[in-house]
Amino acid sequence: MPYSLLETFQQATPKVEKIQSTPIRQSMAQLNEALEDQPESIRKTVTTFNKMFDNILRQQDQAGEFVKVMGEYSTTVNQNGDLLLSLMRNMSMFFAAAEVNLSGFQAYLSGLTELTARLEPVLNVYLNNIDPLASRFDALVAKAREIVKQAEPAIANAKEMLAGLQKTIAPDGTIQLNQSEKTFLATNVCIPSPG
Repeated sequence: MPYSLLETFQQATPKVEKIQSTPIRQSMAQLNEALEDQPESIRKTVTTFNKMFDNILRQQDQAGEFVKVMGEYSTTVNQNGDLLLSLMRNMSMFFAAAEVNLSGFQAYLSGLTELTARLEPVLNVYLNNIDPLASRFDALVAKAREIVKQAEPAIANAKEMLAGLQKTIAPDGTIQLNQSEKTFLATNVCIPSPG
């Protein structure tokens, strides 16, 4: 042994004799009085410490569960590492393609904006000059259709009259009236006129 117990006590004795024990005795006496005067406070303090230790132990269990879950997660990640790397590569290619497509889409939008700006004068000419003419033309076509619709009965009557007249003309050019034919009246012909 590098030291002797007897020598240690011999060297410590003069130093221990120089220590004044009165302040230590007084402190111990005051501590004893405080403990005797405040038993409820000490009990609450001990209870508080016990609760703190219970919470620490409970959190230690929760921390243990967390570490266990992280271990399982790490194992799963390690087992599926190839799949995750493939997924990350695919995501990288997707985002690279999306970036290229977005820049192309932005170019398309800027071209469309430029085209719209160039077409604006043509559109203004159409809206101010051609559109009113087209509207008038459509109105004229609608009126013409209405007139044709009104003339259809007169045209049908005229066709019937011509057919009847053709029957009265003989092959030699003479006109033969047959009483069995339907009588044709001027009121059967109606020619519509505007206004």
